[in-house]
Amino acid sequence: MPNKTDLEGHNAMTKVAKLPALSILSLSLLTMATGATAGTISEIGREFTQASQATVELTVTMPSMTMAIFIIISNFLIKKTGTKKVIIAGLTLVLLSTILSLVSPTIGMLLAARALLGAGIGLFNSLAVSLIDYLYQGQIRERLLGYQNTFQGIGATVGALLVSGLLAIFNWRLAFAIYLISVPILFLNWRYVPNVNYAPQKSQTSPAQLDVKMAKSTKWAFGYYFGILFCLMVAYMTINVKVPSLIVDQHLSTPAVGSMAIVVMSIGTIIGGAAYGKVLKLLGNYMMAVVILLMVGAFLTIGFGGHLSAVLVGTFIVGGSFGLYVPLIFSRALSIVPPARSNDGSTMLLIGSNLANFLCPYIDKVLNPGRDESQLFLMVAMILGVVLVVEFVKSIRVRESVTG
Repeated sequence: MPNKTDLEGHNAMTKVAKLPALSILSLSLLTMATGATAGTISEIGREFTQASQATVELTVTMPSMTMAIFIIISNFLIKKTGTKKVIIAGLTLVLLSTILSLVSPTIGMLLAARALLGAGIGLFNSLAVSLIDYLYQGQIRERLLGYQNTFQGIGATVGALLVSGLLAIFNWRLAFAIYLISVPILFLNWRYVPNVNYAPQKSQTSPAQLDVKMAKSTKWAFGYYFGILFCLMVAYMTINVKVPSLIVDQHLSTPAVGSMAIVVMSIGTIIGGAAYGKVLKLLGNYMMAVVILLMVGAFLTIGFGGHLSAVLVGTFIVGGSFGLYVPLIFSRALSIVPPARSNDGSTMLLIGSNLANFLCPYIDKVLNPGRDESQLFLMVAMILGVVLVVEFVKSIRVRESVTG
């Protein structure tokens, strides 16, 4: 049992660390909020009638492309300048993007503004986790890492709720005002978060650590998880982009309710992430197959349910599945990568995820050239069904190799 001195020291440290920790966690409010404006797609399409549906949908997915690029760029900038300047630069780009989104007279300028949003978030995306890992230890570190995932879900949920309210009262332009949250986040990180220099010291790194080659079997295994993540992220973003439009096009409800569907999905993500440990313990090696099966069922429910309640239930299941498969894939993929390459592995998975988000409208158009969302959801469900079979066979073989 800790003595009084230990408890006082812990409490003092907690008080001192509270504002820096809150400031770092606040970065995660933005990392998952890029899709919160999916409810604006219908209204943007009605204003910019000359733009194709895929182009309009890019207003939601464009940030993912530039985010993937600037995640790579940020690694170089952080080593040159430290973390604080990179965070401030990223949040400044987010603020600039917000202002441009509010006044964009053309679809081209709106897409450029959204590209700036992704660039800004990409600069500090990895720091939302690595700063916690660097600055905190023990139980506080583990608690904050858990909070980081929660803050992502809160950002997506509250963002979509605000968009829904702004659409109901005002118009699609003011929906982008949700990113003005970057102003207090910028102040908090400028005022309370210390600058960290991640530049590696040669004396701390042995030649063996620098020159670590992965076996071909390891590369194939990592590529397998990269591929599954890519497929599941395309499926997830398909729901994020198409469901608000489906609700309007099938006359199930209004654009504001379409945006609420994204809130339902975000709530599912929070619940799924919170239940991850217990579900993993229950399902073990079959967890991935079960999650993919849930995704297949959700797509069929959304596509052919024919009722708002069916769409919302399916959307919730997709969100819950997202909260389960993301940590599972990262855990499995990084467990097979040499420790010296773990950061490279994380970066590759993060880039793949963002590329899937960006390419989603084009992949969806190839799968279904028309505007029939039900047929698109059927096609995605069939592809996920193939992935499910492959994963289920793999799970059986792994189980047999362990028990045998």
